[in-house]
Amino acid sequence: MTKEEPIAPRRAVAEETHPYRMAEVMKLTGASREAVRFYVNAGLLPKPYRTARNMAWYSAKHIE
Repeated sequence: MTKEEPIAPRRAVAEETHPYRMAEVMKLTGASREAVRFYVNAGLLPKPYRTARNMAWYSAKHIE
């Protein structure tokens, strides 16, 4: 029997400290998805908070 962690609390934490999704980062900065990923992989931006393998939350540091 495995114990599963509820999704809702992790998402609530993410939204408080990292309120932006990739689409919002792209819209607010004008940068492409590839550019944001490049900057994160190059270490120029911090890694996003991940709540799942395919779900990342970005902070105001990503928008600046």
